[in-house]
Amino acid sequence: MKKSSSIQNISKQSLSVLRRAQSSQNVSNGARDPRSSMRNRASTPSTALAYNAELLAIFEKEKKGLESRISELVQITENRKAEIEKHKVSKLPAS
Repeated sequence: MKKSSSIQNISKQSLSVLRRAQSSQNVSNGARDPRSSMRNRASTPSTALAYNAELLAIFEKEKKGLESRISELVQITENRKAEIEKHKVSKLPAS
């Protein structure tokens, strides 16, 4: 029980520190020139969009490669199944 309460105290202290840090950050953000903060907000979404587009392109390229590998493996599997069936038929005793 004692350990549990100390963890709760630590988490409560962490929350209060985070709230103070966030509120001081809000104050410092308000002290800036409003035009510069507007400029930063405008560039951030375009930067994020460029980053996301790059990630999407990488993902699509990787997806295409994996899909081709899957189709290659499916083809190999089908060929092996056909070979197995051919060998089963050839090994059957003549009736």
